[in-house]
Amino acid sequence: MVRTCEEAPTLKELLSTRKKDHANSIIVSTKNKDLFKGDVSELPEELLNIQIFAWDKRDGIYITIE
Repeated sequence: MVRTCEEAPTLKELLSTRKKDHANSIIVSTKNKDLFKGDVSELPEELLNIQIFAWDKRDGIYITIE
């Protein structure tokens, strides 16, 4: 899913809508490198507040565009 800057949600917004039984593991990456791999509860605040322009909910992978 791809969105414009005005409508792109933050990672925090996306995570707040996930179901309770979803896995807690997440990968946050750009096109060229991984920014974070690990438990959702350990995500740094700066990553929670970035806008997410594309993601794959089935795999728990969130991709940002720099």
